[in-house]
Amino acid sequence: MSLAQSVHSAVFPDLAYEKIEYYPTGGKCIELKSLKYYFVSFRNVGIYQEGATKRIYLDLKQVLNSNKVKVTTVYNTRGGFDTTCVEGKLD
Repeated sequence: MSLAQSVHSAVFPDLAYEKIEYYPTGGKCIELKSLKYYFVSFRNVGIYQEGATKRIYLDLKQVLNSNKVKVTTVYNTRGGFDTTCVEGKLD
């Protein structure tokens, strides 16, 4: 799933790929259409890459009511830097 967001003092949005891993508990799982709308809500939000990954992780952890959630965000290269942010764990 692709994520577009604006970063503070940047004119162009950062594009990223999200990898979400979790063990569903209580019969809850993520609906893809809702997840898509959730990601679109980040489009005009000024937030740093690490902060976006942390926010997605905390929101999913709360909604899924699971401690086994891991979010990996791989951002497109910008200025020669590759950025990958990981939050959470599965064990």
